[in-house]
Amino acid sequence: MRSTFAAGFALLAGSLAFAEDPKPAFDPLLTKLGKLQWHDDLKDKLTSDWTAAKGKWVPQDGSILVSEVKEDMHGAVARRKIEGTNVAIQFSFRLDGSKSTSLSINGPKGHICRFAVNPAGFSVNKDDTDGKNGPDKGEVLQAIKQPMKPGQWYTALVEICGPEIVARIDGKDVAFGSHKAIDAPKGNLGLTCAGETASFKNISVWSAEPNPSWTETKAKLEKEKAKK
Repeated sequence: MRSTFAAGFALLAGSLAFAEDPKPAFDPLLTKLGKLQWHDDLKDKLTSDWTAAKGKWVPQDGSILVSEVKEDMHGAVARRKIEGTNVAIQFSFRLDGSKSTSLSINGPKGHICRFAVNPAGFSVNKDDTDGKNGPDKGEVLQAIKQPMKPGQWYTALVEICGPEIVARIDGKDVAFGSHKAIDAPKGNLGLTCAGETASFKNISVWSAEPNPSWTETKAKLEKEKAKK
């Protein structure tokens, strides 16, 4: 009896440990993953860790279904705290008719950068960091043409280290770029949706550090980029 209980407890503990320690779906390029900051499967109603000031966020079929609310006069967005300057973020998304969606990264004082997706492809962007009245402007660092089929799930891994950002979908096409404004402390991330609708699930955030092999990997990606 005692051994059965011990075995059951060990199995439960192992299951919980696995649930709390997700692995990336494919190998990072820019970074080496450090400590897991948090994970949310997004199967249920958003917890109090999230701030969803805009849009409608509804649990549906093991994910969170998001739509813009016309009266908000703003795209749907839900934000959650992250820490550090270098981070890696993995999540799954599905376009269900929305015009665009993004993973937006903010610092303590406002926007920093984002990974943006629309039905025609995806991009990594440096955001406008000083608002509408400031001299700074947003900038697309690289855009990839890759049709995003409605109703199909995709998994993205977005890595940010120093001034660089790298985004990959399903371990295949890569968008990358660099801007000095990206090398700043991060404060929160935001999942966004313009129009109706998009879905999200299984988001994980890790602290990160530079990957020694990135210089070599980047050189290869630059060569491939030049051929296109």
